Amino acid sequence: MALLAFHDVEIDLDRYEVRRAGDVVSIEPQVFDVLVHLASNPGRLVTKEELLDSVWGDRFVSESALTSRIKAARRSVGDDGRRQRIIATVHGRGYRMIVPVDVRAGPRPAEVAGDPARGGEPLVERGAVMADLERALDAAAGGSGRIVCIAGEAGIGKTALVRWMEDALDGRARMLVGACDDLATPRPMAPLHDVAAALADAGGPRPEDLRPESFVAAIGDLARQAGLPVVVALEDLHWADDGTLDTVRYLARRIRSLPLLLVLTHREEDLGWSHPLRHVLGLLRGPEVSRVTLEPLTMDGVATLASGTPLEAGEVFAATAGNPFFVTELVAAGTGSVPRP
Repeated sequence: MALLAFHDVEIDLDRYEVRRAGDVVSIEPQVFDVLVHLASNPGRLVTKEELLDSVWGDRFVSESALTSRIKAARRSVGDDGRRQRIIATVHGRGYRMIVPVDVRAGPRPAEVAGDPARGGEPLVERGAVMADLERALDAAAGGSGRIVCIAGEAGIGKTALVRWMEDALDGRARMLVGACDDLATPRPMAPLHDVAAALADAGGPRPEDLRPESFVAAIGDLARQAGLPVVVALEDLHWADDGTLDTVRYLARRIRSLPLLLVLTHREEDLGWSHPLRHVLGLLRGPEVSRVTLEPLTMDGVATLASGTPLEAGEVFAATAGNPFFVTELVAAGTGSVPRP
């Protein structure tokens, strides 16, 4: 990810924090989003309407709410409405970031093994996306929803990450998981039906009554009842039907005002140029959206999984091309050698 830097301020888009002279500044999610949008458009007039649409989407808020967020954004970077050295007011129209903003490469999150997935194997070389999911959850807990899109080939570890998150939540959120199926005729709204039972327990719609608006309302009710954010993971969206994709669009338009982390997984190789999901993914943009493409394991990652076995890491790497599923299956087979083609 990147840092937006000016004066002694750094806006860390990866860690979701603002730092002044190296010290972290306490900042509310909506104030952060306002600051990011202005810093992403230095020198350009950003109208009030544009800011309201970027930060609040379809949610109605008063102009005074925007004014208070601008005041807080100025305070977070050492500015104020009188001096306006960084954020200038264009009366009656909007605001302008009047200082140059540098885009710098941010520090890479540590690649750590993490907690074991339910299959018993550790998640190796997935520290970056694990950290991204944790930060997105923190934002959702603050009332500013997030979307994390995870792409990758079959066996690359998308489901393992979803399972890791279920285990890692440790009571910090309610998690609902649904999956699409590889069927010639997709099951209508399949992943949403998978989570309907939990929503029904919170007074949400029955599976046969699922509609985008009732789904969103049920998520809000569940979060209020539990006093916790909600994580909804929808897996294998390359097999999704139109009803599921419509619901994803509906959620995405309202994500900023929901205590929701929406995790979406898909296989990039299964998306042709005309695939409906490709259009949906193109609509998901803004500071509330993160995209991750999982890469095969490196030789070091394969060696980590093969350690303690008679298998030679180089042979395992050559046979599996670093695909975590194939590596773990080969290790679990316990043959002590890599099968020859």
